[in-house]
Amino acid sequence: MRGSGRSIQHRLATSAWRHASGDGTEEATGRALESLARAAKASPRLRQILLHPGVDSERKVALAKSVAEFVPVAESVLRAVIRLRAVAVLGGVSREYASLAGARAKEVRVSVWTADGLDRADADTLKAQLETALGRPVRLEVSRRRDLIGGLLVKIGEKTVDGTVKGALDRLERKLLEESSGRGKN
Repeated sequence: MRGSGRSIQHRLATSAWRHASGDGTEEATGRALESLARAAKASPRLRQILLHPGVDSERKVALAKSVAEFVPVAESVLRAVIRLRAVAVLGGVSREYASLAGARAKEVRVSVWTADGLDRADADTLKAQLETALGRPVRLEVSRRRDLIGGLLVKIGEKTVDGTVKGALDRLERKLLEESSGRGKN
């Protein structure tokens, strides 16, 4: 087994989280990893087969699928564990994945739209400022919207902060219309 068990656990859990987050299977992956870890812990025979060099890896995966819940990300973790001959880390991978999921649940998802996008340095600065202001980790998603002209449109949860040129022009137009309609009534 290359690397320490903790290092392997961390790398596998982090990679699993990144892939599951990318395809929207965070919860299903967590359940599958937990199911796989429980099955491996409960069955010395399963562990023995998963570690046996004479058993084809496809047969090992098929056997594990027959006794545990599976999604593609969990299958990738299992294949890595088989390749590394590190079946003993499955419980740790499951626990570390759950820990990552718990930490991410505390994140605030912030969507930002700009006319031209943000470069990496500006996005990092904005993320740091938002984390300081909100007092929580931020998951920042930046998108382009050409109709904004300039500035930022920021959505934090259900609240939207419009700091765009288009928004400012829209607010100015509303104010002018209100003032002109107010004068006509006098």
